[in-house]
Amino acid sequence: MINTSLKVKKSEGASYEPIPENTYQVQIVDVKQVERQTQYGLKQKFQFSCAVTDDEDYAGRLVFVSVNVSWFNGEGGKRPSALFNLIKTIYAFYKKDVKVSEINEIDGEAINDLIGKQFIAVVKVNDKYNNVTDYMKIKKEIKYEPKKAKGNENVNPDDIPL
Repeated sequence: MINTSLKVKKSEGASYEPIPENTYQVQIVDVKQVERQTQYGLKQKFQFSCAVTDDEDYAGRLVFVSVNVSWFNGEGGKRPSALFNLIKTIYAFYKKDVKVSEINEIDGEAINDLIGKQFIAVVKVNDKYNNVTDYMKIKKEIKYEPKKAKGNENVNPDDIPL
């Protein structure tokens, strides 16, 4: 039962200001497997949350990379999958001894291992939101620690009144 003294105030919601179009070095801070409805039906995607590491004004701001859950290395002259290109770009810096074209499948552990890795993201603004349109290999890793929320480290969710 809802407390009858509850009052919900009008809110305008949070505003989102996209970062300017540019190339940024980013670090993958999280990845989720999500479903998206497309004109061709329900598609599985990996959504990578990436924090800007190399720009003082935008350090820590998130940009997102969403790629289909598909693994194709471009054999036979066909275009490789976006997931293949992203991992190939990251491995070019971090795992120089691994030939991505020889990997026959990718598993959840390999996807999770990308968290903490960096790459250069080409960021565009599309419909007032940031969109990563391409990836490039980094030259040097930039030390970056994701910021933790302050003041709520010891909060028990059961203690929050509803």
